[in-house]
Amino acid sequence: MPSLERPDESTLFLKIVQKNTLCSSASLLALYEQAVFCEKRRMAGDYVECGVWKGGSAGLLALVNLRYGSSRRHLHMFDTFDSGKAANTVAEQGGEAVVKGTDDLARSRLMILRGLHAHPEIHATVNDCRELIEKTIGYDPAYAHYHEETFETAVPAVAGEISKIAILKIRAEKCVATRSCLSHMFDKIMKGGFLVIDSYGACEKCKDTIDEFLASQPKPCFLNKVDDTTRYVVVV
Repeated sequence: MPSLERPDESTLFLKIVQKNTLCSSASLLALYEQAVFCEKRRMAGDYVECGVWKGGSAGLLALVNLRYGSSRRHLHMFDTFDSGKAANTVAEQGGEAVVKGTDDLARSRLMILRGLHAHPEIHATVNDCRELIEKTIGYDPAYAHYHEETFETAVPAVAGEISKIAILKIRAEKCVATRSCLSHMFDKIMKGGFLVIDSYGACEKCKDTIDEFLASQPKPCFLNKVDDTTRYVVVV
């Protein structure tokens, strides 16, 4: 279902990025609306995504910024891509990752994959992201930052360079990776900004990690449901 206010635009934007994402249409549409909200209100802060795959969600954020933003935002993308490092999307269950692809979400089917990026059907590289974001979409490369390392290594190292966040999107099925993203980035989200958890229903242990972290915050954090795996919090 397209945006009720901007059906043609939202449909076009989702079509541009659909081959570069594992997210459902519902998840992408929610992200589109969140980004439009941030841009129209001139909210300060970068867009940060932990768990990028081929850059579809990041590309959607770039499209919205180009359409509604008064200036370019820094777009930080964290992933191992094809670097050969331990995949940050492997669940802590015998080295297997439980992932829902776009079509699989619609049909409620699970794919069980051993090493996400190594799987031939969904192999991804950092060049896939660059091709979409810089060439297809035309986002200024000076504002597109690709952090090719595990979350546990890259997020703490880069966190000091990011002072404000408008949208933080996390897709990680390792508890330690999830915890690293939240502990180093959550406090940087602006009031009225968004925390998007795109793998909430994919790993029970990670779900518990997220719930425990949010419960420890001084202000209540309500998890809004988008689909089987996606939740978001409006930071207050």
